[in-house]
Amino acid sequence: MTANPAKVIGVALVGVAWATVLYGLFLTPVSTDPLLDLEAGPSFAVNLFVYLPALALSVLLVVALVVAFAHRKGAVAGAAVAVVVGAFAMWVLAQQELLAFRPELRVALLVAQALSLLGLLAFGFALLWPSRADTAAAQRV
Repeated sequence: MTANPAKVIGVALVGVAWATVLYGLFLTPVSTDPLLDLEAGPSFAVNLFVYLPALALSVLLVVALVVAFAHRKGAVAGAAVAVVVGAFAMWVLAQQELLAFRPELRVALLVAQALSLLGLLAFGFALLWPSRADTAAAQRV
């Protein structure tokens, strides 16, 4: 059975969007300004409200993307993952202390939002125009 090309593109776009979020959170350079350093208070809040959910969501999103790719009705799961990735990127954009500490994070998050929106559009196409294999499988059931 061949996969719907729109679903494959959607999974790839959302996967790259989430990888971009993680790249921005963990690998972008930090500011050298000592006034912007995250001290004990903001550091704990950032760890609790940004980094911990990012790690927990990573596991869930990988499973959901596999379901979105493999299951016949997986475009709905993929669309939900795209919305979650975009919403999480917006949530991180609201954390001003973290954006000041990691100046390049804003660009990574905006790119991730654009990719997740494109992934959402791809999953929308997969829902509106199913592949022949999906249509044939639905008729057999």
